[in-house]
Amino acid sequence: MIDYDNANPAQHRFIEERIEHDLGPNQTMLVEECLELDLREAVGIPTRADFDEAVEKITPNPDDLEIERVKDWLSDEGVCLDLYEIEDENGNENEDELRQAMRDYLEEESPEVYEWWVINHSLVAQRLQNVGELVLSNGNNYWWGRQTTQQRISLDSTWWQMFQEPVAFLADNTARSENA
Repeated sequence: MIDYDNANPAQHRFIEERIEHDLGPNQTMLVEECLELDLREAVGIPTRADFDEAVEKITPNPDDLEIERVKDWLSDEGVCLDLYEIEDENGNENEDELRQAMRDYLEEESPEVYEWWVINHSLVAQRLQNVGELVLSNGNNYWWGRQTTQQRISLDSTWWQMFQEPVAFLADNTARSENA
């Protein structure tokens, strides 16, 4: 995967331009206050229900996954399985317990959002959701819940994941023009 560390200058420019074009202002204070107050009556203000719905969209459902994916997910997250009976008396896997371990972990762990950024286009909101990012919507507006902070957005893997195809195209074309 092409990312910040192994990208060429043209790829860096492309990602920087996408960020500048696709993101609006940082509205962390506004969104946090709206979520805290849960202003359901106000038009255009995100609510706690909107946040919960956005979290649900990016949270995998253990019942929809094959057991191998559940096991991989638990391993990737470093979930301690000591409290679960993951094997029966014959040494067979207890799939229900593995799925329950995943459900329990997901219930305890909610995405920690450090910054809320306005998203200028619904297509970008969809791309962010496709790479597993938290997107808050109230029907008219979109906010990206950035789960990192204190670094340039172009350093986040998120934008590189979203635009792998055009970034790879830039790599191919740059290499061709250098060889010509």
